[in-house]
Amino acid sequence: MRQAHPDLLKGILIAAGVLLIFFSVIILGMGIWEGFSSVRENVHLVTIPGIHEINFKSAGQYVGLYQHQGRGPVPIKFLKGMEYRLLSKDGYKEIPLSINKNADIIGKFGQEAVLLFNFVIEEAGEYSFSAFNLTEEQGFPELPVVIFGQGAQGLKQSIIIGALFFVLFLVLGIVVLIQAKKVGGTGKTG
Repeated sequence: MRQAHPDLLKGILIAAGVLLIFFSVIILGMGIWEGFSSVRENVHLVTIPGIHEINFKSAGQYVGLYQHQGRGPVPIKFLKGMEYRLLSKDGYKEIPLSINKNADIIGKFGQEAVLLFNFVIEEAGEYSFSAFNLTEEQGFPELPVVIFGQGAQGLKQSIIIGALFFVLFLVLGIVVLIQAKKVGGTGKTG
């Protein structure tokens, strides 16, 4: 009868250790999922010139950025001549955009980009974004512009937090399994 107690304790410790390790994997997966969900919900790709319907999933600050694809020079004159408008679909209220009229080129790691505008959305919802070039400069194809919100920056934070809790619960699970092995080793003498 005395040997049943260490075997029962060993079984409980093994189950707890395995559950902690399983839980650590679930937490890591949730952190990665949450990070990529925040990016997916807060990044929108549009083309200029053109009109686009955008569903902003969260309120906050957004930035419009043109990343040059490396074919020829950056079309600065064309980008400087763009007129941007953002209207809420609910009431057609115009959202003020802070336009970067200088269209300075940002170069980093061999990539060139131009910060075009930024704005603040007070409430999530459907919006209409339009961009047209009012200068005489014609003949440019549609250019891709990425509009991303500050929520898109949550990717790194979510993954780091998920990884920290993954390591914590993984270590706890391993410690519990080591303790289970010790309990099993002491209960087998007799």
